[in-house]
Amino acid sequence: MFSLAINFGPSGVAWSFLFTKQESLDVALADIAAGVAGRCAAISIKDDFGSSAMVVVSQIHGYLVESMELTKGAIVFRN
Repeated sequence: MFSLAINFGPSGVAWSFLFTKQESLDVALADIAAGVAGRCAAISIKDDFGSSAMVVVSQIHGYLVESMELTKGAIVFRN
């Protein structure tokens, strides 16, 4: 399971999307990369749990990808 959090907009709003498969996450990341490269002004992101959004690429400040399986291990290790 993977989480994608996108920070965007003037106030730094963050939206999170969940993916069960790496392939689904890779599609979303490819769309973000295409937008950052200037190939599109806005991107549509759809996750594996029914959430979807249209985001203006110029408004994206950053994004965070998390492997939730690995994060579980990291939490145990930190404790």
